[in-house]
Amino acid sequence: MSAASQSKTGGSGGSKGELLAASEAVSGNRIPSKVSKGFERIEREDTLLDFFVAGGWGMYPTLLAGLGLLATSFQYARRPEQRYVPLMTALGLFTMIAGGLGFVTGIMACLRGAAEMEAALNPTLLAFGVQEALHNIVLALLLSMGAALLASVGAWRLSREARGGPVTA
Repeated sequence: MSAASQSKTGGSGGSKGELLAASEAVSGNRIPSKVSKGFERIEREDTLLDFFVAGGWGMYPTLLAGLGLLATSFQYARRPEQRYVPLMTALGLFTMIAGGLGFVTGIMACLRGAAEMEAALNPTLLAFGVQEALHNIVLALLLSMGAALLASVGAWRLSREARGGPVTA
């Protein structure tokens, strides 16, 4: 394959089929959303379900803990009572630990897949595997960020009550 045709297809020398099969073997999940085919580029939209599935099994405990965290933070925003704070703290920690564990196990699966196919190793494929493992961290951070926003509303309402002002929101 000439250098000109490689740059047009974005290829690294392997055929499309070989790269896609190797990508699935390394990551253990799905085909990347952007694939070069000849001179044209095929693109499809990634959905939230694709994002979730690509993250692997670690997404489930992360989502479960994060939804509990969001629910508790919502209650705290509505009624800022001290009894919600320990539960928010524990669920926030659980959400981040579950996301971190999903990331680590995803990296382990990616490296195990890469070691099994020594000859076909391609840095691009490792990048896809790491990117999919990071989905767990992204989910944990998004859920924690939403919960922190709700907890901030509760803290603001609590400070307004302490000053004796009206609480609106």
